[in-house]
Amino acid sequence: MAKEEKKAIKLTDKVKIVATEEAKHMVAGQEYEVHPTQAELLKKKGWAVDPGKKASAKA
Repeated sequence: MAKEEKKAIKLTDKVKIVATEEAKHMVAGQEYEVHPTQAELLKKKGWAVDPGKKASAKA
């Protein structure tokens, strides 16, 4: 029987901060390694994007 390979659990996610007023403790344009759950929350609020993507302009 073949031995199963264990997959590495991803503990950090890289995000790039785009909001300055809302995320006062973080620097806009800076990339941070955060927990995947926090990364999803920051993206949902529009405070962060994936490092490879450009920030969409807010009107």
